[in-house]
Amino acid sequence: MTTARTTGSIEPYTDLQVKAHADGGRLPGPDLYLTTPYLEGAPSAFLQLHPLKDAAEARAFVEYWHSVGFTSVKAYMDVKPDELRAGIEEAHKLGMKVTGHLCSVGYNEAAEMGIDNLEHGPYGASIMKRSHELMSPQAWSKVMTVRASMYRRMPVELTRRPL
Repeated sequence: MTTARTTGSIEPYTDLQVKAHADGGRLPGPDLYLTTPYLEGAPSAFLQLHPLKDAAEARAFVEYWHSVGFTSVKAYMDVKPDELRAGIEEAHKLGMKVTGHLCSVGYNEAAEMGIDNLEHGPYGASIMKRSHELMSPQAWSKVMTVRASMYRRMPVELTRRPL
């Protein structure tokens, strides 16, 4: 692997150090593209995540993490619509991409706001078709997370890998 994107950060300063060490040849590793700590609304279910107060704080959050070297933003489950919109606008202004593991904002709504990527959510055909139509074809992707329980329902050829 020569390139990787982190998926959202719990330890952003560790991510920065790993990237610096890999870039400097002091640690083997790929070219890393860093994703910010989670853009999360209040109240957060996770103590490690900073709950945003409002849209202005979402903009400042994105601007700060961009200023220290992060290249994309990860929106999370309880981000409010106005916070997500502000985060997307600020990120795009700075040339960053935005991905989301969304629950409080619908996929179509996020697509209309300009989100670049959707992760881990309900991939019903009608939801994804409409979201895909709303998103830029150059930016759009979906990232499925396969849970261990899903392996039991998958064909064997999809679950076995040669060593």
